[in-house]
Amino acid sequence: MAIDSPPRPPSQDEFDALIREARERQLRRRLLGAAAIAVAAAASLGIYVAFSGGSSRPTAGASGSGLVTTCPRGALSLSLQTQGTATQAVTFLVIRSPQRLTCSITAPVVFEITANGERARILGNPLRLRLHTTLRGTRSSFWPQSGVWWGNYCGSRKGLRMTARLGSRSMATRFRVLPDCLSAGNGSLRLG
Repeated sequence: MAIDSPPRPPSQDEFDALIREARERQLRRRLLGAAAIAVAAAASLGIYVAFSGGSSRPTAGASGSGLVTTCPRGALSLSLQTQGTATQAVTFLVIRSPQRLTCSITAPVVFEITANGERARILGNPLRLRLHTTLRGTRSSFWPQSGVWWGNYCGSRKGLRMTARLGSRSMATRFRVLPDCLSAGNGSLRLG
């Protein structure tokens, strides 16, 4: 019966050579990965610039091409919808597109709470926001997504309405739910 002798351990020079080779492979992989990311980023930027015309504004194009046009204001109907929780009221601007357009809209919007036709004394009233949304072939869209919240109201509850102005268009609605008076000393607060 023959017994094999145990394998000879590698010398320090062989270890050093293996480590050097492993580091060189790792460096090559990292450089190739970084180059691939740079090429992909450059290609993406080129495609974006080509389709946007170098501008951040939406590009007009054929409806089937995936490009987004600016919504024709006359083709949209606007309304307000109010809802609420046990202690707060929330309002959404409802943008309806009967033709189910794919288009974008950008405009300043002013939300204002009025009491009997006068601006109510509420912290942050009126609230100015910038509408920027894209309708994607849907019949209606709610904006802002998180809503315009109003809480802690201790004043008179008669004649309270939410009004929104978008350019020359104005719409108003009564509140379905009014916020509770949680602390009379803190005043009313409207959150954007």
